[in-house]
Amino acid sequence: MHASAVTEAAARDRVAAVLDTFGELGDGLAHVPIPPSVPEEGAAGASERIATALRDLGLRPRVQTVPFESRHVRPGGTLWTSLQPGIVLEPGAPVEVWVASEPRSPGDQVEFRVMHGPGPAASSRIDLVVDPVVRLRVGERIRIATGYMAQLLGPTTLGTLDAEVPTGVLRPSPVGPDEPDVRLAWVAERPGRIEVPLTVVVDGTTYAVRTLTVVVGS
Repeated sequence: MHASAVTEAAARDRVAAVLDTFGELGDGLAHVPIPPSVPEEGAAGASERIATALRDLGLRPRVQTVPFESRHVRPGGTLWTSLQPGIVLEPGAPVEVWVASEPRSPGDQVEFRVMHGPGPAASSRIDLVVDPVVRLRVGERIRIATGYMAQLLGPTTLGTLDAEVPTGVLRPSPVGPDEPDVRLAWVAERPGRIEVPLTVVVDGTTYAVRTLTVVVGS
């Protein structure tokens, strides 16, 4: 009985701690939902609908479209928004939304991850559309792993990912057999800032994917 009472008291304490993190919205505040994407709507329709919904809430939307398509995001889907949980906005405040538009080439259909540091830290390809900057320290290793081309090209059609990287700041690093998805890897050699243009070759044709900016600190 004693052990049961202690367990019950501990459970009540945990529930109370969770409930303490919730609170009521103050006067004049309201929850602003992210308008969900609608299948087959397309980028133009989604952009207008989202902008209208945010204007109706008294906000000032800035909706941008970015050519991109993947298993997770279709044209018309939301890639990124400045509306983050807990943010309080004044009436008329600007709100940014990035919407995926129809891809222009296979390069806009490559989903990849950029991993760096001593652990499995990773930034998704979608994050890099918004902020294509990777920050490293000297000695850290950066790895670029592909997911797959969009379904219309087939889930096993990866193409050949490549990049022309100036020497000095990054040094090429071998890819080990325990890294099956990694296509490219470098080690940060010295402080500096360089542009890494990623390309993919599909059926003998080279397409631009995206240019990453790598900033190496000491």
